Order: sequence, then C-alpha cells, then structure tokens
Amino acid sequence: MDQDLLRAYRATAYLAFPPGGAPVEARLDRASPALDALLAARGALSGVFVTAWNPMSRLRPEAENRAAHARLEVAVAALRLPALPHAGRADDGGWAEEGLLVLGLDPGGARDLAGRFAQRAVVLCLPGLPAALLWT
Repeated sequence: MDQDLLRAYRATAYLAFPPGGAPVEARLDRASPALDALLAARGALSGVFVTAWNPMSRLRPEAENRAAHARLEVAVAALRLPALPHAGRADDGGWAEEGLLVLGLDPGGARDLAGRFAQRAVVLCLPGLPAALLWT
C-alpha cells in the first residue's frame, strides 16, 4: 500500500451533491450522520464514491478526465443504480476530482466498476459506519 496515497485519501473531503440540497460530506474513518440520512432518504443500503479522473493516480489533462467521467456516467446508468454527482477535494486545496456517489452498489460491484476506470480505490459508505477505503 502506498502510504503517500493513503495520506492523500485521508486528507480529502468527499462531497455528494443531492439535487436541491446542501452538499453532504464524508471523510475516511469518520461516521457521517448526514450521509446516513441521505442514504436512508434514498432507500440505499450503501454509497460508493467513485471517480474516473486521473487513472492509477496519475494526473491527466482536464479534457481526458471529463471524457472519462462521461464514460463513468454511462457505465453507472447501465447498472441501473441511482447516483449523485460528487467531488473529492483535497484539504490543502491542491486538487479536486469529480465523480459519482453510486447508491446501492455492493463492494464487489464497486471494485469492478473502479477497475474498469483504472482507479486504485473507492470510498465505501455503509449506514452507521465510518467511511472506508476499498482498494481495487
């Protein structure tokens, strides 16, 4: 496990953007009552923050990242699972990535989806538990 990458994941706010509502934040190793409420309101047993930006943790041009994000949206739509826009934002403001909070996606499906977009990890959120990093 890359310790620098792990530190970067821990120093990131994962923000979901429900329509018409305030952003909902999740952080690794912390419970989020607001995210639990969002999942409950949507009838979801899980939420997975996933991105297609910067595959294998290597910076890519914005146009490439946006094209990959569009492919992610198509892939999630094919799963017939609801999703909300999300942004991962570094605490120091050094970077941000767009993605989706996919509702109802199980850990195996999350790993598969992330692997299709060459992501090293996703953030898994289960009601009542701290958000956890799920390595692919």
